[in-house]
Parts: sequence; structure tokens; C-alpha cells
Amino acid sequence: MPKKCACLSCVSLVYTYSSEQRLGPERIKMLYAFRTMLDDGARITLGSDFPVEDMNPLSGFYAGITRLSPKGKSPKGNEPW
Repeated sequence: MPKKCACLSCVSLVYTYSSEQRLGPERIKMLYAFRTMLDDGARITLGSDFPVEDMNPLSGFYAGITRLSPKGKSPKGNEPW
């Protein structure tokens, strides 16, 4: 039986490709565990973190789906993580 939580999480997907260099390989493993959050009953909203990042929502969708920067780069080299 999945856990249930009554929480709303606002996430900025543009960080999915850049956080490992700041947090390290161990801490990054559960940073963007969206499936786990959804399975546990959380609701997820998306934000752009503008003006720090691009406010175009397509940039966030691209990062969240591919785990790559807009230039096609990843902390793991040319492969998404």
C-alpha cells in the first residue's frame, strides 16, 4: 500500500541537469524522484525559477524529459542521467 501525503511540491525542472555538480553523485540520487512523489500522493507543480533561469516553460519540459541542458550537455558527459 503506497504512503499518502497531502503535500504540494513546486519544482524547477531546469535544475535536473545542473544539480549534481553542486550536490554530488550520492545526494543527487533522490533529488528529483518525481515518480516516488506521485506514487506517495504528492501533487507536483512546475516553476521556471525566473529570473535565475529561463522563464520559457519549454526549457523546463526539455530538461525534465531529457535531463540535458539546452545545449545537450549533462553532468554525466553526453549521456543523460
